[in-house]
Amino acid sequence: MPVPDQDTIRRHAEIAAAQRRIVPSEGVVETPIEMRAFETNGLTAYRHMPPVVVLPKTTSQVSEIVKYAYDNAIVRRKPLRQTG
Repeated sequence: MPVPDQDTIRRHAEIAAAQRRIVPSEGVVETPIEMRAFETNGLTAYRHMPPVVVLPKTTSQVSEIVKYAYDNAIVRRKPLRQTG
């Protein structure tokens, strides 16, 4: 497992707030109980609770999220996967 980036962890609240500006509130998951479903990408031997989960509904939102991550040097730790 990769070591979590401490700078990104410290900026959690800032990152989550920025994602809420892009995706409506119900599309940003932050509570541990709600994020439990996202702690694994199918390999149950490797569990890691994400700091925030963003569920965009439009390609425009996806584009804005990726741009924010790039502009703010946020490293994607898990592969993106289509869920629906």
